[in-house]
Amino acid sequence: MKKIIVVLFLMVISVSTYSQKRFETEAKATVETMKTVISITSEEEVAIYNLELKSNLKRGEIRKNNAGNQSQIRTEMKVLDKEKRQDMMKILGKSKMAEWSNYLKEQRKKKE
Repeated sequence: MKKIIVVLFLMVISVSTYSQKRFETEAKATVETMKTVISITSEEEVAIYNLELKSNLKRGEIRKNNAGNQSQIRTEMKVLDKEKRQDMMKILGKSKMAEWSNYLKEQRKKKE
C-alpha cells in the first residue's frame, strides 16, 4: 500500500514539473521570436520572459480551476490577455508593439 502511495505521489510531482518546464519553454520561444522579429533589448527580453511565464502559469491555473466550463475559461482568458497586452505595451512601446501585432496577424493568416 505504501508503495502505491509513493508511486502516485511521484507521478503527481513529475506532471507538475513537466507543465512548469513547458511554460518556461513557451516563454523562451516567444522571446526568441521577438528577438528576431522586432529586435528587443536585453532588458526588454528579461521583462517579456517574466511576463510570458507569469501569463502562461496563470493560463494553466485558469484551465485547471475551470475544467469543463469553457465560457468561464474564455472570460478569464480575455481578461488575462488584456492585462498582458497592457503590460507588453509598457515594456515595448507603441512602435514595437505595433510591429509585433502585425507579425502575429500575419502568422494567423498563414494558418488559415
